[in-house]
Amino acid sequence: MKCLKAFVFAVASLVTINCFAGVITDVEAVNKTVSVPHQVSWVHNIFDQGFIAGSAQSASISIQFRDDKDPWYSPFETALIQVGFFDLEDGGLFLTPTQDWNGNLGISSLLKLNTNGTLFVEVTSLLGDFTILNSTLTVVTKDVNVPEPGTWGLLLLGLAGFATLRKLRA
Repeated sequence: MKCLKAFVFAVASLVTINCFAGVITDVEAVNKTVSVPHQVSWVHNIFDQGFIAGSAQSASISIQFRDDKDPWYSPFETALIQVGFFDLEDGGLFLTPTQDWNGNLGISSLLKLNTNGTLFVEVTSLLGDFTILNSTLTVVTKDVNVPEPGTWGLLLLGLAGFATLRKLRA
């Protein structure tokens, strides 16, 4: 019975791992307040999530903003968002940074991400003050070929180990 449970768990693990292949999500908790003329910068590093260099096909970034005080002033607050290089392709001028901002990565930032797995982000307050909460980078990668015989070989080796352990206990 225990071997059957171990087998079901191993197969379910393999299916689960294959279901989520192709999307990497990196969340940076920035939690900083920005006021004129200051800026806050951070770096997303997706090598921690198993990223393979050169496999990113597309990416998007979402930044959560909140107004820290003075709600009457929020319609006039302005932020400059720089994603990767300052090339007017990524980021841009963002009015009312008390709402969330979403954007897709341009070619230059995607190339940089494919090269070293990092993405530089900087937010500058041009008018007003606001809080930056989280920055979420979502990367869609190419399907990575999993070596099927090796995966099944490891599964069978594990099951053989369970069978041997059962015989030793009996």
